[in-house]
Amino acid sequence: MHITIDCRFIHASGIGRYVREITNVLIKDTSHRFTLLTYKEDANFLGDAIRPNIEVVNVEGKMYSVREQIRVPFKIPNCDIFWAPHYNIPILPIKAKRRVVTIHDVNHLVYSSTLRIPQKIYAKCLMYFATRLSNLIITDSNFSKEEIVKYTGESVSKIKTIHCGFDRVKFRHLNLTAEERALISAKYSLPTNFILHVGNVKPHKNIPRMLQAFAKLQRKLQDSHLVILGRRDNFIIGLPDLSILIEKLGIGDKVHFTGFVADEHLPDIYNMAKLLVFPSLYEGFGFPPLEAMACGCPVVLSCVASMPEICGDAAFYIDPYDIDGIAEGMYEIYSNESLREKFITKGYEQVKLFSWENTAQEVMETLKRVFDES
Repeated sequence: MHITIDCRFIHASGIGRYVREITNVLIKDTSHRFTLLTYKEDANFLGDAIRPNIEVVNVEGKMYSVREQIRVPFKIPNCDIFWAPHYNIPILPIKAKRRVVTIHDVNHLVYSSTLRIPQKIYAKCLMYFATRLSNLIITDSNFSKEEIVKYTGESVSKIKTIHCGFDRVKFRHLNLTAEERALISAKYSLPTNFILHVGNVKPHKNIPRMLQAFAKLQRKLQDSHLVILGRRDNFIIGLPDLSILIEKLGIGDKVHFTGFVADEHLPDIYNMAKLLVFPSLYEGFGFPPLEAMACGCPVVLSCVASMPEICGDAAFYIDPYDIDGIAEGMYEIYSNESLREKFITKGYEQVKLFSWENTAQEVMETLKRVFDES
């Protein structure tokens, strides 16, 4: 079987991790041929993993652009399967016998009111073509499967749920020494006792309610701090009114922005946090809760979307629309040691259900089935 994979997202965050992890497992199967589409500057991302059965093809054209739609179809060779790990598929005819697309969620349709008109039109058009032109759709959760059916009208029989994995080697409990903690704290200006939030700054991340809940928490736990993983400038650009909200709530000295965090330091920060608060309104999967659990960091988690499906009974669930409830959840996990230990133990068990090896194996079996049906 000859499989072409669009690897142009290889250095992105969430989707990039998905592409990297699965592709690196798939290409180890030397019984198949692989063509990997990538940008010239990323052509060596596989290093010495390149084998005779693998061809890397350079592609030009910015992601989500007209040029992309013109260039990519001509780079796809005669092959059995073309797999796109995101919904920005080629809408022109291609030489592949069968198409498979991964649609992680339909966030761009659900929150289309937050997009500019060109973005809104692009998202609707590409999502339409992604579902109609593909022979099979892979998605990350049963929640996303239901959302795809709801927002695109596609048949549920055409959609396959394959849960993502996570890096078990990287994310784990670390017995950090006092010196190691001090070095990380100094590098990222971390306070001693902090609650952690990890996530892109987008409306569905529910950051305003999280800040309001943290302000209420201050009445009970004045020594607590909130660390937001990411750059402050992106935070304010993403949701400009939040800088005003932070000032109004009087928590400016208790909310900390890490700035850029080196990938290798993220597990350290999870290990140092008192808890992860993740009150998102919408997630197709969500990596941070699993990463935190694997590091022994208990999670206060939204009870909506895919979160209960992925995290089971290993998180302390809150209603993301209830500010008092978010505050109470943070207080309980922060202050109740026996409850903390309960969810830490449950978290270690829950993460055993997920691995990139299993995800990649399911993807390969799915691609084979699609090929057999051709």
